[in-house]
Amino acid sequence: MDNQINPFQFWKQIYDYAEQNYSETIQKNMQEEAFASWIGACQQWYLFCQDMQNKSLEQFFQLTKLAGKEDLAQVSSLVIQLEEKVEALDEKIDDELLAELRLIRETLKQIKGTA
Repeated sequence: MDNQINPFQFWKQIYDYAEQNYSETIQKNMQEEAFASWIGACQQWYLFCQDMQNKSLEQFFQLTKLAGKEDLAQVSSLVIQLEEKVEALDEKIDDELLAELRLIRETLKQIKGTA
């Protein structure tokens, strides 16, 4: 059973070899101005692609009449407002119902008292 190859050990050996042989070269390249400008260009390209994707999706949602992020946010806001109104009405009904029950109780006490 000692003859089995451990793939993780193999990958660790590859990693250790690459780290020993390439880390110094990579470190030197990362400190150069060209590397920094290349990273900056990559970042600008990424942001450009992300912006284009967002605009494309927004246009897609408008053309297909599917709900977008803004539409869902607006519906969520309306639902929250509706919940607040329902809670206010519920409290108002409870208060009015309690007042009516108190009035009925007082009326019954008065009727019992006179009978």
